[in-house]
Amino acid sequence: KNFPVIKLVSTKISVGSRKDTWNFSGKLTIKETTLDISFPFTAIPVAGGFQFKGEFTINRRDFGVGGGSFTMGDKVTVSLDVLATKS
Repeated sequence: KNFPVIKLVSTKISVGSRKDTWNFSGKLTIKETTLDISFPFTAIPVAGGFQFKGEFTINRRDFGVGGGSFTMGDKVTVSLDVLATKS
């Protein structure tokens, strides 16, 4: 409610080791906490644009999410599936 936006901003995109793979480096902001993050992703051409897919794991406690809950796991995997097309 108090923090409705999660922000992911790239600082560098580099070529990956396999075809159609790239490496993302940037800043992830959740609840006024910003940390560096990097992860591999794929970029597949589709009609009129690209399909980007990737995932990364964060520790929710690093961002103050979920308080001190012992029933909630600390590690959270975030999956991205973005279709980018020309407008």
